[in-house]
Amino acid sequence: MNRKRSVDLSFLSRYGETGSLIRNELRLIMRNKRPRATVIIGLLFMLYGFMITGSSLNENQLFVIFIGFILTGIMSLNYGQFIFMWESCCFDAILANKISIPGYLKSKWILFAVMNLVNFILCLPYGFLLADLWLITASLFIYNTGITSIIMLLFGTFYRSPIDISKSTFMNYQGTNAFQFLMIGVMLLLPYLILLVFKFMGIPQYCYYAFLILGIVGIIFRDFLLKIISRILIKNKYKMAAGFRNR
Repeated sequence: MNRKRSVDLSFLSRYGETGSLIRNELRLIMRNKRPRATVIIGLLFMLYGFMITGSSLNENQLFVIFIGFILTGIMSLNYGQFIFMWESCCFDAILANKISIPGYLKSKWILFAVMNLVNFILCLPYGFLLADLWLITASLFIYNTGITSIIMLLFGTFYRSPIDISKSTFMNYQGTNAFQFLMIGVMLLLPYLILLVFKFMGIPQYCYYAFLILGIVGIIFRDFLLKIISRILIKNKYKMAAGFRNR
């Protein structure tokens, strides 16, 4: 008799509602084809770092920031562009269960943070390509956790497209919408604007400290920022639910 194996995540239930929500989302990822493949693709992309040479990093600071931004957040960026849409099939049930919206958002933020931490740890060997890469990846890891994660959650409240999580990711554009392209543009533009400010001041190398400080501020004020997004989600939740029903 065939038996399905699953990872025991019951320990997460000890952390209250937030832990249970994280447990449910991890189960969703492990049991469904499209979210699982999305996370795996993010992990496989980390191999791209071995194609980078020290000379290419020294030549272009914009390229360095882009690589640091992507490599320290590729899993959460890949998964987060469809945040809330992953649960489109059960979004009505989430609303009916009267789950705490701030707790719901916090569980997703923590999931992003863990994904970023995994990416950051996998980035550490790349420091042998360029000594400064450890500072760069550390600052962009904190920035992605404190700022980029909040941006993804904010834009996610405007998503209305359902997703069939049982289907493959290959040539599958279901759920792709204009808000995602706008979100990606905002996320990529902000680090470049910060670099331009420091270039204008003649100290471009200090932009990494700015990423670090902004990320720390975002983490410290996480609950405040999530409460703002909660109000937007509460305002939009019925429109989101109506859109997710259109399959």
